[in-house]
Amino acid sequence: MQAYQRREKVTAPPSHCASLLPTIAAAGYGGTFPQLARREGHRWAFKAPATICYQDANGRLISLEATVLDLSAAGVGLLTAEPIPQCAAAAVFVPIRRFEYSANVKVVHCTAGEDGYQIGCEFVVCEE
Repeated sequence: MQAYQRREKVTAPPSHCASLLPTIAAAGYGGTFPQLARREGHRWAFKAPATICYQDANGRLISLEATVLDLSAAGVGLLTAEPIPQCAAAAVFVPIRRFEYSANVKVVHCTAGEDGYQIGCEFVVCEE
């Protein structure tokens, strides 16, 4: 899947995603980021607006508003109003002040809940 282009984009390499937490905090989202239950790696609770874009089975580009729920060096957890197919290749965009951070992801799971769909995404490292 080709990368989606946005203006004033700042791409954060997935291997440095956890290091973005202080940057995001300094950008106005403030507060502490509580560490969530340990899985394979540390995850931090985080709430920020986001957009996730992917192609549906018919090849149409779908863009959904989302909320970032948590962040780790390996991936990001989102909340959306609509489901996203498991294994879908997507791009996530998180605007922070005048910049927009982005990452290519693979949807690992999509779970229905009371507030919407919890989407678990794994960062995809693109070889150049």
